[in-house]
Amino acid sequence: MDDGFTCTPTTTDSATLLSQLQAGNTYLARATCLELEVQTPRGAATLGSIQTAGPWTVQLHWHSLPGGRELRIDTDSTQVVQPVSENGTQTLELEVGRWFNLEIRLPDGELYALTNPVWAEPEQTVT
Repeated sequence: MDDGFTCTPTTTDSATLLSQLQAGNTYLARATCLELEVQTPRGAATLGSIQTAGPWTVQLHWHSLPGGRELRIDTDSTQVVQPVSENGTQTLELEVGRWFNLEIRLPDGELYALTNPVWAEPEQTVT
């Protein structure tokens, strides 16, 4: 990536921004282009967090992407690769055992955006 930004969820509060950066609630991109919502068995998740493994629902919104790009959705056991339009929304149901992240690639394979992972661990049982 020649030029890029570290992107976080929108905030005007400097303490919130610092907290987001420290927690890894970020993605790298050539432009701010993604909104990501992740629901896990434990509830909503942010990038960089540790959640309970299992079925996750991921909703992704993107905008203003350059032509010919593809979305790669990765988990510890699966990779989904598909072309995407300039703007769009997608909801995915994923089985996540250890981690999830996504990236957007240009036609020549060059990286356009890459999220930090959301980590997963087995649910702890109390005996």
